[in-house]
Amino acid sequence: SVDGSLRLWELESNAQIGENWRDENDARVWSMILSPNGKTVASGSEDGKVKVWDVEGSKTVLTIEPRERWVNAVIYSPDATKIATSGDMYAADIWNAKTGDRFKTLRHGMNGVTQTVGAISLSFNDRFLASVSWDKTARLWNLDTNLKIGPSLQHEQDLHCAALSTDGKLLVLVPKTKKCVHMGHTYHPQRSWP
Repeated sequence: SVDGSLRLWELESNAQIGENWRDENDARVWSMILSPNGKTVASGSEDGKVKVWDVEGSKTVLTIEPRERWVNAVIYSPDATKIATSGDMYAADIWNAKTGDRFKTLRHGMNGVTQTVGAISLSFNDRFLASVSWDKTARLWNLDTNLKIGPSLQHEQDLHCAALSTDGKLLVLVPKTKKCVHMGHTYHPQRSWP
């Protein structure tokens, strides 16, 4: 949220559970995700920090400080052992979710032109990562080799959202538009990326 807090909600009653979660500063939270096991929440903020919160205790248990000025996207691996982040440094980083140690960095840049990586998505089998950038490109990465799979997928607009299907066979991209709602584009990575 813009006030730097996180809130936990009970969906059936539509009621907030407990107080707002806060840490030492009030940096705007730009992204967050609940871990697959439901025990932690990871958040990315405009101060460039990733915080891992304990759901039961409503407190920060780990702070990761990427080199970004801000963190646009944060996601957990399906087994909750890794966290992937992206921001304004033209890359996606993979972190150890317990220690905050960096496993790898995947550079998104295209022919020397680099823009913010606006969104990332992990495949359910934890083998592929898709990254999309404000330079109108999407890339698919093999996390076993840390290499790009084929050439970049070029779009006509800046890309802000991406989602890989659970089987890793489809990639949905949503560009930035002036409309409130825009239908995404679906690609088949096996066909779009040689």
